Amino acid sequence: TGSAPAPTGGAAGPAQARLAAQQQLRHDYFSAEEIRGLFGASDAYDDDALARLALSADTTLTPEQRQHQLARFDQRLPASLREDREAPVRVLKLEEAVLQARAAGAGDNDIYRLRSSALSPAAAARLADLDREQADWSRRISQYQAGRQQLTVPDGAALQQLRDTLFSPDEQKRLGAYE
Repeated sequence: TGSAPAPTGGAAGPAQARLAAQQQLRHDYFSAEEIRGLFGASDAYDDDALARLALSADTTLTPEQRQHQLARFDQRLPASLREDREAPVRVLKLEEAVLQARAAGAGDNDIYRLRSSALSPAAAARLADLDREQADWSRRISQYQAGRQQLTVPDGAALQQLRDTLFSPDEQKRLGAYE
């Protein structure tokens, strides 16, 4: 698209120069319409990333000016890229709300409703399954650690029997982090 900013100093300079060269080379093989169709979305993403990189390196801006410029960048993004950029933040905010709700005494049904309203019922159900799996894992790790402490004499066979009782062979590969 040729819309990349001119190369600047710092880390953004070489990346901007490379992107500009790449975009220019496309004109040797594709029409403008083909370029927009094939590369439009990725060019918009790349241009935004490079502009943000250059902005982060600009030491002449105040924090307020930087925030204002970032907001302008956000508004310039196509809706699909803006959605992609905002999705992780929404998930983090949701999980923060879940932690706060749990701290306030919310039960599993309350958490499901909270997640379901923010995501979808199917996603909320998958997250509930993940919560149960993590709780089960934590319970078994606690049992394992307590069982290890009860072994007064290092006994490899007894330790392996404890591992086999509580964990599958694949799960046992993760136990090193807990020992």
